[in-house]
Amino acid sequence: KGYSVVKKYMPSGKFNFLEVGTGTGRYGVAFARDFPESMFVLTDILDESLAVAKNLADYSNVANTEFVKADIFNLPFQEGQFDIVFSDATIQHLEDYKRAFAAMVRVLKKGGVLIVSGNNYWNPHTLFKVIQGKNYEYGFEKSFKIKELKDLAAEYNCKVLATDGFFVAYCLSRYHPKFMKFAAKILDIGVKLLDSVSDRYISKHFGFEILIVAQKL
Repeated sequence: KGYSVVKKYMPSGKFNFLEVGTGTGRYGVAFARDFPESMFVLTDILDESLAVAKNLADYSNVANTEFVKADIFNLPFQEGQFDIVFSDATIQHLEDYKRAFAAMVRVLKKGGVLIVSGNNYWNPHTLFKVIQGKNYEYGFEKSFKIKELKDLAAEYNCKVLATDGFFVAYCLSRYHPKFMKFAAKILDIGVKLLDSVSDRYISKHFGFEILIVAQKL
């Protein structure tokens, strides 16, 4: 759901790309496949995740990738090393998310693009987490408002170029019985229709994930 949304903010031409918290590599490897002239560095704190991502790259015959074990708070890269820094649904799991955001800005070139996504406060998934309480399977997970992400960008000397979001119906399709998954499909269709005539207003404001695209000043 998110790949096509994020991809439209990728620049044309050759660039150096860093993904922080790659997980399974589903984004980073796909970007490397679609932008073969560019170099992609995919990081994660877990060896197990990097192994999965490497296998995905091998399976997809993608060679323009490098995999690095790294802590987001201590990224082993030079200041201003990358043209694009991307992180999907990572900072939401960190209580010190501001420090994590600052660490990503540090390794971004001046004029470079930062793309960061997180769970959306204004999605039904937030209510699900409240109901689950301490039983929520992912433990600590912050839900962001668009304004919070914009304020983060401003605090760390970045100009917001765009905001977006995707998958309004996630909560229905992920956590409920099969009959609710049918309702999720209907909701998905309705959202696409409304987005098409409203500059993606529904997804941007009520998607399961929201993201900002910001430029380092």
